[in-house]
Amino acid sequence: MATEYPVRDWKPIQQRLQDLGFYAGRIDGGRGPLTDQAIVAFKRSIGFVARPFYGPQTHEALMTAPTAAAHSPYPWYREAELVLGLHERTHVSCLRSWFDQAVAWIDPREIAWCGAFVATCLRKWRPGIDLPGNPLGARQWGAFGEACPPQRGAVLTFWRGSRDGW
Repeated sequence: MATEYPVRDWKPIQQRLQDLGFYAGRIDGGRGPLTDQAIVAFKRSIGFVARPFYGPQTHEALMTAPTAAAHSPYPWYREAELVLGLHERTHVSCLRSWFDQAVAWIDPREIAWCGAFVATCLRKWRPGIDLPGNPLGARQWGAFGEACPPQRGAVLTFWRGSRDGW
C-alpha cells in the first residue's frame, strides 16, 4: 500500500503548483479542495493517475517540472485547466474563490459565468490586463484584443437570436 509524501507545510507545494499554473488559491500552507484540485490537474497533465494522492513520485515530478510558460503558447489556458470539470451548482465556493475580484461577487448558479471565466483566466495570467467595462456581458468581449479569424487562444463571442441581442 502506497503512503503519501510526508508534508507538514503545503506552502512550497502550493507555490510550485501556482508557478506551474495549476493552483489559483491563496498560499496558506493548508491542504484544502483547491490544493487537491491543483494536484489532480498537475498529475493529469503529466499522465499520472488523476487523483489527489500526493506521494513521492508526484513530489519528484512536481518539483522538477518545467514552468507552464516554458511549454505553453497560451499560458492563460493553464488557469482554465484549474477549473475544468467544476460545475456552477456543485462547486460554487471553489468557483467564487477562484474568480478575479472584478467578478467574484457573482453567484454562478444564477448568472452565466462565461465572461467571469475569461476575465479570471486573463487576469490571473496577466494581472494588469484591461477588461471590458462589463466582463460578464459576452458581447462586451467582441471588442477585446485584436480581430482575427477563430483560432486557438482567441476569445470568441456568440449571440443568441440576433447580433443585436444582449
